[in-house]
Amino acid sequence: MDSQTVYDVLLFLHIALVIVTFMIAGLLRVAQAALPKAGSLGVFGSWAMAMGRGSRTIPWAILAVLVAGGALLGTAPADDDFSWGSSWVVVSVAAVVVLMGLSGAVMTPWGRGVADELQAAIAASGPGAPVTPSLRGAALAPRAWIVGHTLTGGFLGVVFLMAVKPGWTWSVVAVVVAAAIGAADGRWELGRAATRTAMATA
Repeated sequence: MDSQTVYDVLLFLHIALVIVTFMIAGLLRVAQAALPKAGSLGVFGSWAMAMGRGSRTIPWAILAVLVAGGALLGTAPADDDFSWGSSWVVVSVAAVVVLMGLSGAVMTPWGRGVADELQAAIAASGPGAPVTPSLRGAALAPRAWIVGHTLTGGFLGVVFLMAVKPGWTWSVVAVVVAAAIGAADGRWELGRAATRTAMATA
C-alpha cells in the first residue's frame, strides 16, 4: 500500500470517527431532553442509563479521533502544508483538552449525583413510581444543559478548524464562537424543557 493510499484510508477513518462522536453527542442531547419529561422512575432510569453510557464512551471516541488525526499528520503528502505546529492543530488539541476538562469538572459529577439519587428513589419506591421533584429538578440543572451544549458547540468548532485550517486568530475565534453558540443554545433549550415539563406536570 503506497503512502497516498495509507493517507486516504486514515482520512476516511478520521472522518468516520468524527461522525460516530457526533452521533454519540446527539444521543446525549436527546437523552438529556427526555429526562425531565419522564413519567416514571423506570423511564427516567432508561434515559439516564443512555446518558451514562454515552458519557463514558465519548471520551474514547474523541481520543480515537485525535489518534487518527495524529496519524494523518504523520502520513500527509509533502505538499500539504500542515504539521503538529500548525495553528489550527495546536488550537484544536488545546480546545479538546479544555472541553474534556470542563466535561469532567461539571458533567461527570452531575451525572453521578443523578444516578445516586435515582438509585435511592427506585430502592424506596420501585421503578413504576413517579419521578420525584428533586430528580426532575436535577434533570433541569442549568449547569448540565449549558455545559453539555457548550461541549457540542466547541467540538463542532474543532471540526471547522479541521476542514478550513485557518490561522491563529481565526482558529481561536472559531472555537470560542462555536462554544458560545452552544452555550446559548443550551440556555434556550433549557428554557423550553422547563416550560414543557411544567405544563406536563401541572
